[in-house]
Amino acid sequence: MRNIKITLLLLLLTFTTYSQDWKIYKSGNYTYIENLVDGQLIEGGSSTIEFRKLLSSDTAYRIFKDGVDQLNFAIDVTDMQDVNGITFTISTFEDFKEVKTGLSQDINIQDQHSPVIVAYFSLVEEETLLTNTVAINDYDIVVDDPTGLVIGEYLSIFNVAANRFYVGSAVNVVGSTITMDTPMDFAFPSGSFVTSGQRNMNVNGSVTPVIFGVRNTDEAIGATFDITRIIFKCYTTGTNDLSKFGDIAGGLTNGIVLRKVDGEFRNIFNAKTNGDLKNIMFDFDIEPAQGSAQDGFTGRLTFAGQNKIGVTVRLMPGEDLQMIIQDDLTTLILFNVLLEGHEVID
Repeated sequence: MRNIKITLLLLLLTFTTYSQDWKIYKSGNYTYIENLVDGQLIEGGSSTIEFRKLLSSDTAYRIFKDGVDQLNFAIDVTDMQDVNGITFTISTFEDFKEVKTGLSQDINIQDQHSPVIVAYFSLVEEETLLTNTVAINDYDIVVDDPTGLVIGEYLSIFNVAANRFYVGSAVNVVGSTITMDTPMDFAFPSGSFVTSGQRNMNVNGSVTPVIFGVRNTDEAIGATFDITRIIFKCYTTGTNDLSKFGDIAGGLTNGIVLRKVDGEFRNIFNAKTNGDLKNIMFDFDIEPAQGSAQDGFTGRLTFAGQNKIGVTVRLMPGEDLQMIIQDDLTTLILFNVLLEGHEVID
C-alpha cells in the first residue's frame, strides 16, 4: 500500500509539473516567465535566459538563467502563452526563442547529455595500429610499430566502426608495449588506429610553420563535435608582460594563428603578444613567479554562451581546428592549448 501511495504521489507531481500555465514574453531587453497559477516570476536579461528542450520530448523545455536551472522541471509548450495570452505551438515558440532570446537550439540541446570532449591540440609524429584487443580499465597497449614512441608522447586511439576515440600520454615504453597514464574507456579491438606526437607547442615554426590540430588524421572517427572553448597555458623562465609573447621580448613576428579547416580555410585570430591574447579572450592572466609559483600565463577563450561569442565551433567529419606556430617558441618551457566541447547527438 505504501508503494502505491508513493507511486500515485509521483504521478501527481509529474502531472502538476506540466499542467500549470505560464506566460512567456519580452519587454525591452528582458525576458519574463510568469506562472499564471501561483504568480511565480522568472525574469532576466534576454541574453541570460535559456530554454533547453528535453532530449526525451519534442515539446518540453527547461528554463535556465545564467546556466542555473530555475524550476528543476520542464514546461510543456502547450502550457505556454505569449504576451497576448495565445498558446504557443512548437513552431511559434521556436520563432520566439530565436527572435526574442537569440538562442541557438542546436547548441543548447547538446550540452545536457552528450559526451564531453577535453583534449589538447597536438602534432602527430607517428601513426601505427593496435595489435592487441584492450579491455576497459587496461593501461597497456601493444602497437605494430613503436618507432619514435617515447615517454611523454600524446597518444590517440581511433576506432572508426565503433565511432570511439581515446586520448592519453605514455608513461612507459618497453618494446611494442606502451603504458598509458589514463585507463582505456572502450574495448578497442586489434587494428584500431593509433597516432602519437607532442602537445607542447614550444617549437620553431619561423622557417616552416608547424601545425597542431585536433583530429590530425584522415582515420579519425565520423563524429561531429561542438567546441565551446579553448584554454591556454604557458610556462616561461623569465617574467611576462603584455608587450611580450610569454617572455619573448617584443612579441612574435608572424604570430600564432587559430583556424578552422572544413574544405575551406577560415582564420579565427592571429596573436603576436600577451596583450593580443588578452584582447582576444579577456579571461587572461599573467602569472608571476612568487613563492613556489611559475612564471607564465593562462587564458580562456569561450565561444559558446550568449555573454561570450555566442556560437560553438562545429567540427564535422573530416574537419579540423588548427593552431599554426609561425615563430621560434623554443625558449618557452611549455605552451599548451586545451579544447573543451561535446559530441553532437542528433
